[in-house]
Amino acid sequence: MLRSTLIACTLLAAVIIGCKKENTSTEVLKTKQEPIDSIPDEPEDTAVPMVGARFIHYSDSSFEIGGFTYYTSDSLDMNKDGKYELILTSTFITSPAGHEINSDLRVLDDSTQLIATNDGISPEIMQVGDSLNSNWPWHSKSSWLLARDYVYTSEKVEYSYWNDKTGYIAVRQLNKQGIYKYGWIKISVSNYRFIKVMGYSFQK
Repeated sequence: MLRSTLIACTLLAAVIIGCKKENTSTEVLKTKQEPIDSIPDEPEDTAVPMVGARFIHYSDSSFEIGGFTYYTSDSLDMNKDGKYELILTSTFITSPAGHEINSDLRVLDDSTQLIATNDGISPEIMQVGDSLNSNWPWHSKSSWLLARDYVYTSEKVEYSYWNDKTGYIAVRQLNKQGIYKYGWIKISVSNYRFIKVMGYSFQK
């Protein structure tokens, strides 16, 4: 009887120890889980300008417009809802009297806003590490100038804020729930008329 009791106690102890080991291994697995905000496939500089938010990055979205044609353009659907929010345009007009060369960005959606320069003419040039929040001067308007070289007879107008520069244009959009979703477009502008889109992202 005593021997049976000892055997039973030994078996019970083994079961308890086994349960403890199983629980311990489960806890270890939990601590090894990746944070839900991690985006491992994103290039390093796509984690900006907004830290802590999840973005959908469209790495295959690079394209370029501009040249010696009168008018070229291309559009962006930032949140992939099937509707274009922005259109980039390049204008090149020349004649014996002079020329007009422009790079512009136009907003097609009333709910879309951009961070503006102090003069309100152009989108601000954002850089890696800048955070997107409501403290910036967000503006809703349909037409934004990136660069201009205008010469006709005695009149000359030059605006070169984005010319020969690379940076990010900050974008936010008010959704149907009344919440702003943020995003950005990385572009470069050269010779007043060439616009290259190097990628863009939008908050989930």
